[in-house]
Amino acid sequence: MVTAAGAAFAGFLLLVLLVVATDGASTWLDGDLTPSLWAWASQDAGRWSAMRVLTRGGEAIFRTLVIAPLVIVGLLRRRVAVATWAGLCGFSYGLVSSAAKAIIGRPRPVGADPELTFQESSFPSGHSGGAMVVAIIVACAVGMSLRGVARVAVIVLSSALPVVVGFTRMALGVHYLSDVLAGFALAFAWAMLLAVVVRQAAGRLCGAAPPVVRKE
Repeated sequence: MVTAAGAAFAGFLLLVLLVVATDGASTWLDGDLTPSLWAWASQDAGRWSAMRVLTRGGEAIFRTLVIAPLVIVGLLRRRVAVATWAGLCGFSYGLVSSAAKAIIGRPRPVGADPELTFQESSFPSGHSGGAMVVAIIVACAVGMSLRGVARVAVIVLSSALPVVVGFTRMALGVHYLSDVLAGFALAFAWAMLLAVVVRQAAGRLCGAAPPVVRKE
């Protein structure tokens, strides 16, 4: 987990450097993807409405509705480490993302609708990162407690959430691809970092029991 957290954070820092190098403008990685997707979505009222609905999968209220029950169930089942980790991830990531936005201060894409955003800064995408946090928590707290097809289904479905939300943020014209990828990287790094902290404090994570010491 330490290695995974380090790799994700390194990726985030590389994206920061890329954005800083272009003074917040569109980078070679972003290209014309956001304007193209925005044109595609805005040409059809049905598509636009679908993007508006699906993008809510990255909002704080959605994270709360998904994570709060998992925390409660975890505590009731005495999976304190899992519940603690899920709660910390779910309810602290927004602060981490907002802090990064304030520090980097990248402007939104030209023509971004203020009604579709919560902060003026664009980097990283808070919605994309928030959806990634939900995906990680569901995959770990729920998926890893299942077996066979059920486990695979939960992990695959939860993994689709950040991809969909990231797509909608670009289709709505409020984020660049680099914003979305940075949101993914920062969320993953934060979740893994907290996992290490909780594991060290509680001795287990995601329902994994502590090693059994055999008496000779």
